[in-house]
Amino acid sequence: MNRIQEIIHESDEGFSRIMNIVSDLKLFSRVDQSEDFLEYDIHAGINSTLVVAWNSIKYIADVHKDFGDIPLIRAHGSELNQVWLNIIMNAVEAIESQHRSEKGNIWIKTWADTTFVYIQFQDDGPGIPQTIQKRIFDPFFTTKPPGKGTGLGLSITYNIITNIHKGKITVHSKEGEGTCFTIALPISVSQ
Repeated sequence: MNRIQEIIHESDEGFSRIMNIVSDLKLFSRVDQSEDFLEYDIHAGINSTLVVAWNSIKYIADVHKDFGDIPLIRAHGSELNQVWLNIIMNAVEAIESQHRSEKGNIWIKTWADTTFVYIQFQDDGPGIPQTIQKRIFDPFFTTKPPGKGTGLGLSITYNIITNIHKGKITVHSKEGEGTCFTIALPISVSQ
């Protein structure tokens, strides 16, 4: 009888994990949302993105979150979740390319002032060479080998942040020291 109780308990835990993953996937994709700018919780979006990407992250990097006290913003949530995913996966792939014996680090920090909410993604990967930093947001520009990348992730990211959300994105990187993307999103976006 004890073994049956263990199986039932394990099944309940597994079902609970599945429900959490489905909930996070739904939040990540925002499939139940319209195309309008709606209230969006940046921290919830980042957390759901981390759940979606966790299998790619967990053996490559430790994620360190320093979430500040920030307001909800009006945004296209699924598009911002795509931005978080693009930047996080680029960091993971950069760290992985170093073939380290230990895991790398990704730091995610948020804060706000009276006009903008700021989201910063920093990694301790190989960095981006100075000679190509001005091109990383260009469509189809990639440093990955053929078949490994389209060169569209950061171009799409730039468009979502600057054109759709009227925000700003900057990159600071030094070879051998890592890369830092800082995004500023207006707290209120007029339609």
